[in-house]
Amino acid sequence: MNREEIYKIIERFETSDLSSLSIKDRDFSIEMVRGSKQSVTISQKSETAEPQEPVMKATPVHSVSKLTQVKAPLVGTYYAAPNPESSPFVEIGQQVVKGQTLCIIESMKMLNELKSPVSGKIAGIYGNNGELAEFDQLLFEVEEC
Repeated sequence: MNREEIYKIIERFETSDLSSLSIKDRDFSIEMVRGSKQSVTISQKSETAEPQEPVMKATPVHSVSKLTQVKAPLVGTYYAAPNPESSPFVEIGQQVVKGQTLCIIESMKMLNELKSPVSGKIAGIYGNNGELAEFDQLLFEVEEC
């Protein structure tokens, strides 16, 4: 697991209602607890039989970066591109400017452009093209820069 994936996990934990999170793999583990003095512990097993030592510690969780959540302002069908033949408006990792179109939500045969409230980098896309987006559903996360 690379550093960027770890940051994404930390950011998602921060915006969730979870009080703790533990992820363990055969050679990787991450534990996060809200409100503790050491809120994030990440460790990786080494090739040798030495005891595990934390690779990275972060306190507090919210110091990683500032994420702006972009949620659906109404119920409607989510479209990632202006038409089926076009490429999506945005992709993960893409830089966007405030006011740039992120997607279209069709409701009652009206096409509504959802625009970025901030300038930054797309950190997450949670809408599925052609599927229903519920009111206040998280569609994007933009990492402000």
